[in-house]
Amino acid sequence: AAFRKAVEAGYGMEMDIQLTKDDKLVVFPDATLKRMCGVEGYVWDYTLEELQQFRLANSEQTIPTFEEVLNVVGGKTPLIVEYKMDRPLTKVCVLGDELLQNYSGAYCIESFHPFALMWYKKHRPEVLRGQLSGNLSKETSDKKKKVIYSLVSYLLTNVLTRPDFIAYDHWYVNNNSSRGCKALGAMSIAYT
Repeated sequence: AAFRKAVEAGYGMEMDIQLTKDDKLVVFPDATLKRMCGVEGYVWDYTLEELQQFRLANSEQTIPTFEEVLNVVGGKTPLIVEYKMDRPLTKVCVLGDELLQNYSGAYCIESFHPFALMWYKKHRPEVLRGQLSGNLSKETSDKKKKVIYSLVSYLLTNVLTRPDFIAYDHWYVNNNSSRGCKALGAMSIAYT
């Protein structure tokens, strides 16, 4: 319903896509279902059929597929498609790009995970791609994740991924890392 209303108002929109247990693409903002559905577990723990039994934020709305959202938007307004990759699986890029290649509207892609940008750089370099970042290392106590988050926070992967833009958490947009975007030729923007 929110995507339909945005199209009716002529607004562009941002959406997060990720894989289900049975490799279907859904539009859902979080890795876990707790905040939006009140259910324990990760999106990838459930099949699409199981996920569609849950309701979003105490409404009658269910978790939409990426294909459903693309059909609702129908190329009428621009999209920012964020690849959610809490696990380093580029299959989400392969499946998402299959749908986007048949999509008639304007879009760009973005991700916190540099593997998504590397995939697009290699397979679809003509698609505008953005690196999401911020002070990510504060968000985990897991030592392995902390290393990866630090690399992304300080934009150290951008030498390999060469994003067209950096979308940096507005609270940290004035740090030295975000200022380094210009040195790589990437546009710097802030997200809320």
